Amino acid sequence: MGFFQALPFLLSLLLITSSADQTFPSGRHQRGQKPHKPDDHSLKMLCMSSTFPEACCDSLRPFAYAVQSSRQKLVDVSLSVSVKAACSTSDFLKHCQQKYGGGPLKDCITTVADSVDRLKQSLRELKRLIRDGSDHAKFHLQNIQTWASAALTDDQTCLDGVKQGGAKAASPVLRAKVKVSITKVAELTSNALYFINKFNVTS
Repeated sequence: MGFFQALPFLLSLLLITSSADQTFPSGRHQRGQKPHKPDDHSLKMLCMSSTFPEACCDSLRPFAYAVQSSRQKLVDVSLSVSVKAACSTSDFLKHCQQKYGGGPLKDCITTVADSVDRLKQSLRELKRLIRDGSDHAKFHLQNIQTWASAALTDDQTCLDGVKQGGAKAASPVLRAKVKVSITKVAELTSNALYFINKFNVTS
């Protein structure tokens, strides 16, 4: 009799547990940050058409959930990681200038500093676009494109100079490091510009 008297309670408990499982199916994944396989696949699909897909995936993976939520966030994050990489490269070049002398890297230091400023201008313009919404959207978007494109030109100018021996007074090892660092910035900026060109203010 005790069992049958307790049966309604056990059934109720089972229903509550089942309902909780259905209501919170991803709780364990969110705490453990585990559902990366589908997100990685989605991220690869998102980056597939970008100028440099591998660099795109690597740079955006920490923000996979955010960038897939809206195109606006995608542009924001793409520009932000470009700014971070450009700032890091600028600091690296200044360090090299202090350690090895400024002559060989002087032009690169100037152009990369310009690139940092222009990428920051792009981010500021994006904030204005978000603030204004559809009002003057085309104007703001064109400004973002202009600043990002100019930043990419700066990166490419520095990279071309290194490739053509503009930093020939520097050691081969240093030139190789500079080339790798600038290439990363150029790839991230190119990807950001790609997403900017695809951006729709209503997305």
